[in-house]
Amino acid sequence: MEINEFMFSDGSNIKLDTTWDLDAFKTTYIHPGNSVVKTVLIRYYAGTSYRGALSGIKLLDKDKKIILKAGWWEPNGEHAIHTIELEEDERIVGYRSGKRGETYARHYDFQLIIGRLE
Repeated sequence: MEINEFMFSDGSNIKLDTTWDLDAFKTTYIHPGNSVVKTVLIRYYAGTSYRGALSGIKLLDKDKKIILKAGWWEPNGEHAIHTIELEEDERIVGYRSGKRGETYARHYDFQLIIGRLE
């Protein structure tokens, strides 16, 4: 199946000129599934090209053990890492991101939506 469109929650979309297919994508899960996220590392481009674009995310448990890792984590001076520490009763319930231009399906200005247990 060919991917030819990237859809955003606001109803907008980007038409893609690509030969990627769904078999080229990998699904990654939190492991183990009952892990609680304590620390989030968000890696993003900090250089002049693609500034603010998400390049990777890691979720760590209370023991700083990686329970999910996605994206590009190779050393590079054009990147920065933002660290978020969740409180004991906080959980990630979603995320927000934007797009810039019509040619790339990149996440820009990535933000986590964090909820508090009651």
